[in-house]
Amino acid sequence: MILVTGATGHIGSALLAELHACGAGLLRGLTRDASRAAFPAGVEAVEGDFADTASLKPALEGVRSLFLVSRPGSDAEILEAA
Repeated sequence: MILVTGATGHIGSALLAELHACGAGLLRGLTRDASRAAFPAGVEAVEGDFADTASLKPALEGVRSLFLVSRPGSDAEILEAA
């Protein structure tokens, strides 16, 4: 399972589409609002917020690889949860 953060943004959404097109396997996109997620079929949308570490733990279950769209001051929470 690959988790892509920032999955509804420019970088994350493009990466998810490319990974899906290449047959990268199980994919999950992390977003604060899953209703905004327009992911390819088979890509799991999961809600989470870097400011709420508890919301990140379910998103990380079964994840073997993480693509982190970094924002200043926000990385420590998801790295700690991972």
